[in-house]
Amino acid sequence: MAKNTHSNIEHIHDTEQLYRSINPNKNLYSYVDGKLKFSSAAFNDRKFEPSVDRAILRDNNPHLTKMTESAGVVALDALSIREISVDTPDISHQLDPKAAPTRGNKAHAIITGVPSYKDENGFKKAKKKLALLAEKNGWCIEPINNEFG
Repeated sequence: MAKNTHSNIEHIHDTEQLYRSINPNKNLYSYVDGKLKFSSAAFNDRKFEPSVDRAILRDNNPHLTKMTESAGVVALDALSIREISVDTPDISHQLDPKAAPTRGNKAHAIITGVPSYKDENGFKKAKKKLALLAEKNGWCIEPINNEFG
């Protein structure tokens, strides 16, 4: 019988840092007048739940989160994510990081909308706000072969 991983998910504390790997080759960021700008596409996810890694379960080593050798990594704190709300015509959504460990990555987590998004419009707004938060925090690890910097 398959184990329901959602029934035993550990709560992510407000003080936790979450890492997001950013691919340097997909125009996900740029520098405008010397300031780092992230595209909302840096938080794309087909299920509307961007993946992140819990720093504490990666030994606070952002290098372990990199999806490719040349990827960069940003860190977002859980409380700042939870303070993001997204209004759609019908409802307001709060962002919430939730642990979602996988067989190959016990640190895996997702950023969800609560309640869940009905369509991509609310998620687009959420991605923009996550990109602004990433800009505020800057890189933990800058990407290699950065064509913009």
